[in-house]
Amino acid sequence: MRCSEAAETYVEDMKRARRAIKNVHDTRFSLGLFGALANLENAILAEVNAGHLRASLDALEFHPHNASKEPELARLTPPEILRKVGAELDRWPRLSRRTQTKHRDRLATFFNAMVGQGLLERSPLTAIPRGEHYGV
Repeated sequence: MRCSEAAETYVEDMKRARRAIKNVHDTRFSLGLFGALANLENAILAEVNAGHLRASLDALEFHPHNASKEPELARLTPPEILRKVGAELDRWPRLSRRTQTKHRDRLATFFNAMVGQGLLERSPLTAIPRGEHYGV
């Protein structure tokens, strides 16, 4: 199963479980952001590893706050956003630590669910300790 397919199925399961619509949307956004930043659109779920997660979490350090609401950034993909803001880091407010932590927590919940379904033996996030850099 592809990672993107597993993520979409997971989000649909959240809907069926009648999770709050904001939680569903936030989770879809976080998983999509992760997939784009780690370049996982066509990756097989079982091949996702801690390196992919580190790349994504590192990229979040430079991702601007509310990028999808900024006219200059709204139509760009996450990697394009990072390239655009890379030359002008001081111009764009970055994601808060709390927001970065929320994205990490949604990833952890997703991967734990994949383990629970038997689609993964263990979560690739277990290799990355929580801490100041990767969320508190």
